[in-house]
Amino acid sequence: MQHQNIPSVTRRSRLRRLLVLLAGICVLASLVGTVVGWVGTYLVPVVVILVVVILVVALVMWAVERLPEPPNRDRFQ
Repeated sequence: MQHQNIPSVTRRSRLRRLLVLLAGICVLASLVGTVVGWVGTYLVPVVVILVVVILVVALVMWAVERLPEPPNRDRFQ
């Protein structure tokens, strides 16, 4: 039986959970930001920057997984 190069399901589900959690935090922070001015002024940009950084890391992980594997690399060593 050959082992196929299948992306990890747990990594995707963790990433999806993290993105849903961050989206919830963004929504909550924006709702609170409408009530309290300083939260909207300081917390929302920090959350947006954090979401962008995590999305960039997720994109880099996705791109690295899609790189072709060199033919001389043996995974079973």
